[in-house]
Amino acid sequence: MTPYTSYDIALSYASDDKEIVDSVYHYLRGSGLTVFYAPECQNVLVGEHQEEIFYRIFASEARHAVLFVSRHYISKPVPMKEARICIANRQGAQLIPVYLDGTPLVELDPSINYYRSQNAENIAAMIISRVKIPQTAKLEESKQPNYSGFSNKSINITGSNPTIEVADTITHIHNR
Repeated sequence: MTPYTSYDIALSYASDDKEIVDSVYHYLRGSGLTVFYAPECQNVLVGEHQEEIFYRIFASEARHAVLFVSRHYISKPVPMKEARICIANRQGAQLIPVYLDGTPLVELDPSINYYRSQNAENIAAMIISRVKIPQTAKLEESKQPNYSGFSNKSINITGSNPTIEVADTITHIHNR
């Protein structure tokens, strides 16, 4: 399979954080992105060897991978295996670390910026802005993406050099 053909985003998370990840997933799907989220992709997973299918998805079938890092995430073998796959196979903006509770992912290069939030709507807005900018920068103004579902958000992408204005903050980017 050609790399990056199946999903815009793959979500890696611990089951303990499923509630927030589920909310983020619905915002992402509402924006028109294709998302690998295990509970919603059972048709892809059934009958497959877990390690092989997750390697394929997190290493090559998704354009971006989001790691929802928390104390739960770093204590579970499956999410940590997904993290190692992503870290080994992804460059730059293809890897989007989201720190839910401030727990660091020590396997991640400390020079990599991460996003810290526990607000599903803010997390989704940040992910959408990271994933859609390269695609929308080439769109004509009449073909702007639909960001419906973001009740109090204002995302404007304009001109040949897009700028993003997001009301109600995407300001929690920290260096480790």
